[in-house]
Amino acid sequence: MDTTLITKEKDNNSFGYYLLKAYPQLLGEVELLIEENPEWLSILSEPLQDSEISLGAIEFLGKYFLKEEKPHEVYAELQGIKAGKKKRIIIPASEIEEKDIDWLAKDVLAKGQVHLLVGDPQASKSVFTTDLCARVSTGASIFNETKAEPRNVLIFSAEDDIERVVKPRLRQAKANMNKVFVLDSSEFPELPDDLNQFAKAMAICKPSVMIVDTINAFMGSKVETNSDKSVRSAMKLLKPLAEMYQCAIILVSHLNKSKNSNPLYRVLGSIGYVGLARNVWYIARNEDTGERILSVIKNNNGRLTNWKYKLDVIDDYPVVRFLGSTDELAQDLGSDDDKTVVNECVEDLLQRLEDEGEKEIKALKIYLEAEYSPSAIKRAIKFVTSEKLVNRKQVGKKHYISGRPLNTEPLADNEDDKGGE
Repeated sequence: MDTTLITKEKDNNSFGYYLLKAYPQLLGEVELLIEENPEWLSILSEPLQDSEISLGAIEFLGKYFLKEEKPHEVYAELQGIKAGKKKRIIIPASEIEEKDIDWLAKDVLAKGQVHLLVGDPQASKSVFTTDLCARVSTGASIFNETKAEPRNVLIFSAEDDIERVVKPRLRQAKANMNKVFVLDSSEFPELPDDLNQFAKAMAICKPSVMIVDTINAFMGSKVETNSDKSVRSAMKLLKPLAEMYQCAIILVSHLNKSKNSNPLYRVLGSIGYVGLARNVWYIARNEDTGERILSVIKNNNGRLTNWKYKLDVIDDYPVVRFLGSTDELAQDLGSDDDKTVVNECVEDLLQRLEDEGEKEIKALKIYLEAEYSPSAIKRAIKFVTSEKLVNRKQVGKKHYISGRPLNTEPLADNEDDKGGE
């Protein structure tokens, strides 16, 4: 049953209208309750009393506000809103109960928060999110965390076919199909107008992780995706939904075509997407190795970490093989600028060895870190080593590197210098 029956303007004197005006995150719960128990609609539709208290409304509020005194406080709050008083917007800090961040994966994936995952199409973002959902559904390890209890996950996918792509990927990733819920509709709900559909889906399955892929596909036609104000307005209620269900919501997006060195400004559309998200992940593919790097490029509550994985193909479907943490940065991979930076690092490294001779690799890295990222340095050292441009040796626990002299290898016995012939 649609909550517009109790929220439309002509019914704005009802208890349900003021309840959902003050607590819109309850939209899904209210719709689900009315479907299961239609008799509650009469309580939600009854006029909000000006001074008296509706026992039916108090009983209803008791389902969601569990402290004994809270339903009466909320009802009084709704009466105040009806009388023209605004909902309290400030409280003394002394009244706030401190809470720790509840991580599904430390410094990467947090309950009750909105995340943003970005990358080019070849980064295979949806393969990663499908694997993540499979792991959460079975309680398997994610980002080096120990195994956990199996949890529900919810996937809103606009780009991949559910029957032909999403479910086969889930099967190959050994997902618990009873814990995975997907959008079953040919028409995508749009934000902000169809927020009740997002809320209802979350009310039904109470997900620990929800994927929205891609977020722009679920934006209403009136939303200006390049406008910070418009984007924030459309998505602002995702945050209270994430908090209510303690769900990690992951919004997926593409990169724009800019060459900005700051990866946070390479997200397609408004910076509002980045502003709303508490964690932003960037995935890129290493063209040399085929490995993917996931870098946390924004984290309001923890460290910026980097992770590496490969895609193995099993029965024609890609499967994630996690390789653990890394010093490589996703934002250093995949662009012409990236190749230029690595080449410059190679030139500086060789010049340093030519000027100063043999160097301990650790000291050389410290010198290069003034100009280059750890990822660029690592790739430069790998290149000069694989191309035999340097000599390497180990003395005890220390590793050294030196320039390789040119044209010093003797000719084979049967080879002579033929001069100009």
